[in-house]
Amino acid sequence: MAGMLALAGCGKSDQPPPPAAPPVADVAKLLEAFPSPSPEVQGSLNKVRFAVRYRQYEVAAVELEKLAQIPDLSDAQKKVINDKAEQVKQAIEAASAKPPQ
Repeated sequence: MAGMLALAGCGKSDQPPPPAAPPVADVAKLLEAFPSPSPEVQGSLNKVRFAVRYRQYEVAAVELEKLAQIPDLSDAQKKVINDKAEQVKQAIEAASAKPPQ
């Protein structure tokens, strides 16, 4: 009996390996663009980080939009926010194009 159980777990799985993390998951540049953020900005950055991590891209898009509305952003900050917003938009489109599992 024990031998049969041991052999049952030795087969190859037919499932493909999990996909690599999409580039949208890398929020390091976004966080680096705000070295000493205000509490409000820090809150939005944290929401973006967790939303992307858990693939809640709509939440990330809303928070990125809030960040983009900050009046005194530097050009570098605007670029990083816009780049990340574009990645999030692509992730939303890719997720909606996938068939449900």
